[in-house]
Amino acid sequence: MKKLASTYILAEMASSHEGNPKLAEFIINGAVKAKANGILLQIINLDTYIIPSDKDYKTIKSIYLNQNIWSKLIKESASRGLDVWANVYDVESVKFCKNKPIKGFKLHSSNLENENLIYEAAKSKKELLLSVGGMLQDEIKKVIKLIHSINKKAKICLMYGLQNF
Repeated sequence: MKKLASTYILAEMASSHEGNPKLAEFIINGAVKAKANGILLQIINLDTYIIPSDKDYKTIKSIYLNQNIWSKLIKESASRGLDVWANVYDVESVKFCKNKPIKGFKLHSSNLENENLIYEAAKSKKELLLSVGGMLQDEIKKVIKLIHSINKKAKICLMYGLQNF
């Protein structure tokens, strides 16, 4: 009998913490209770991610967690047995995360033309989740080729999601 592949459950926190570290801890606890394999934390560096004049700056700042808080949440998640994944949008966030106990990085399709971000994530030698919704096959191949030029043994998982906003 052929062995079936196991299912990997990744709990996505995104911005559900609403800028509240206690709510983030509650979500982590929920992921543990639900027996998720991992948790996906959306980590940004406010200064390199968005400029203050952007119309969304005030909203993003209101839900922003600083690096000290993220360090504690990453450590807490890992100590509770969750694989920690960092959904990163800027190079500084990758640099912050690369020496933390995280399994890998998720890169959003809107950032897959950011070669500096891809370079930092690929050279970390951590696993990569690539959101490829809305991308053409040639665009996906180009990103994978770039990653493999930086890290020939890169472990990459393509994630397709509906881009409907």
